[in-house]
Amino acid sequence: MSETPETAGDIQKIRYHVEVIENAQTLLVRSNSQQLIEQFKELFEKTPLLADVYLEIDGKRIQAQILGSLESSGVKVSQSTLSRRMDDLKGALLIEEIATQNGGVVYAKNPVVEKALQLSKVAEQFAKKT
Repeated sequence: MSETPETAGDIQKIRYHVEVIENAQTLLVRSNSQQLIEQFKELFEKTPLLADVYLEIDGKRIQAQILGSLESSGVKVSQSTLSRRMDDLKGALLIEEIATQNGGVVYAKNPVVEKALQLSKVAEQFAKKT
């Protein structure tokens, strides 16, 4: 089905509104940034491997590929432990499922949280791999 000028305009409007919403969310997250960063530091410190897993999320790979990357970096983790850590990150709204590929789910960092808090820099402080 080809895109008409009307649908192209509609898509452009939707993208604009999504961007406006994301920018508003970013401002809200930033207004509570210190408190949120402290909570995430506690979470990374309390839950082994969580920071390592968070750093592997890139919006391109499925869980099996993330497992392989962790193992090749010297991080020892079982599939079931990785699944639990991924669930922890989803529950904390730090990552989201964005697509399916090769029989698995592709995960990405929450763009609002990452943009507002630069949480990858925080996670690097707690990561086990070198």
